[in-house]
Amino acid sequence: MKTVICDVDGTIFHPKKKKISEKDLNALKSLRKKGIGLVFNTSRSLEEISWLQYDLTELCDILITSSGALLTDFSQKAVKEIENVAAIIADLEVNNLSYRYVTSSGKSYLNIDDPYWQDLYQEIYGHKLHVKAYENEEVIHLHYHPKDNDLNYEVGKECYNNVNLIFTSRTHECVNKETDKGKALAFLDYEESYGIGDGNSDYALLKACNYKIAMANGKDKLKEIADYVTSSIDDDGFYQAMKYYQLI
Repeated sequence: MKTVICDVDGTIFHPKKKKISEKDLNALKSLRKKGIGLVFNTSRSLEEISWLQYDLTELCDILITSSGALLTDFSQKAVKEIENVAAIIADLEVNNLSYRYVTSSGKSYLNIDDPYWQDLYQEIYGHKLHVKAYENEEVIHLHYHPKDNDLNYEVGKECYNNVNLIFTSRTHECVNKETDKGKALAFLDYEESYGIGDGNSDYALLKACNYKIAMANGKDKLKEIADYVTSSIDDDGFYQAMKYYQLI
C-alpha cells in the first residue's frame, strides 16, 4: 500500500494565513478517494490538532502527534512517556524557565502564564495555551526556551542524558529517548512511503521513508537528503509534490 506521511505546520497548514490552501486540501481528499494511506505526523499535541479549523481525523488513517510520542488509529493509542521528566522539570524550574508540557492523554499546558509562550503559540497556532502547574502527570512532550535558545544548555546535566532533544529555531523539544517522527512509523504497515515536511523534527520522518520530499520553505538539512524539493507552502507545495509523484 502506498502511504503519504505528512507534517502539518509549514507543510500543509500555513502558519501566517492560518489555513490549508484549496489545492492542498483537495489533494488530501484525492489521496483518500484513491485509497492511498495518509498519516499526519506533527509536533502538535493531540489537543492542539483540534485547534485547526479542519477535522484532519476525517482525512487520515493514522494521527501521530507530539513528535512521535502519541500515535492513534482512532481505536487505540500508543504512547511513549519521558521517563525522567520530573528531574528535567525541576531543572527548568530552578533556572526560572517556563515550559509547555503534554500529558499522556494529549492535553497541553503552560506551567505559568508566560507572555513569550502565549505570543508564540498565538503566532504559530492562532491559539492560547491553558495554564496549569505540573502535577506529576505522565508527560510525553516538553517545549522549553533556554536564554538565547542556548544549544549547550543541557550539556553535562545528567537529567538530559536519556532523552531525545530536537532543536527548533526558537525552542527545544524533549521526548522519550526512543521517540521521533521517524521511529513512530515502525508501528505502520506500508509497502511504499512518501514523507514530506519542512522542519528540523521532520528530518527523522524523511529518513524513514522511501521517498523523501522537502518543502522549498523547509530547512536546508531536509533538502540535502530529499529526493525531491517541492515548491513552498505559499505555492501549494504539497499539491505539487503529489502531482510530481503521480499520486493524484
